[in-house]
Amino acid sequence: MSRSKRKDVEKGPAVSWLLLGLLSAITGAAIVLVAFGVVQMPEGGANAPPWVIGLAGSVFLVLGLYSVALAVLAWRDQELAERIVRGEAFNMASWFAGLFAVAVFFTISAWIAWGPGPRSFSGTVGTGSVGVGGMVGESMGRAVFGVSAVTTGLVGVWMLTWGIRRLRRR
Repeated sequence: MSRSKRKDVEKGPAVSWLLLGLLSAITGAAIVLVAFGVVQMPEGGANAPPWVIGLAGSVFLVLGLYSVALAVLAWRDQELAERIVRGEAFNMASWFAGLFAVAVFFTISAWIAWGPGPRSFSGTVGTGSVGVGGMVGESMGRAVFGVSAVTTGLVGVWMLTWGIRRLRRR
């Protein structure tokens, strides 16, 4: 394989990171614009307050921008970018992006589980093209999101302490 062709193959992950990052960032920005009322939704289209919608969109936006930054890094230093993706190299931006996503998932899950007001849930169980779905009781739905909130809270605490330990070793 010629050297120029091999370089093109090596840049494959960077192109994927760039395209998926841009798609995610644009999607997230659109959701955040809905949350701020810049883009109007049809009446009754939102089942959550604007701050929850904004947080959900911000995850797509932040992680998409991080993916774009990783693509740019891969063009400059592919070996370092791959080490970061594999978790072999500590990168503060990766740590912050992951911690941000976990904190948002915790916040949204906690609001759904323990926030004020009534909730309605639906659920589906199935495999492939066969499934059964229906309404799920409010208590069960809140319990599932409560377990999610506790789990993501514990993961967030672990990530925070892990990252602080890594920073202290530097």
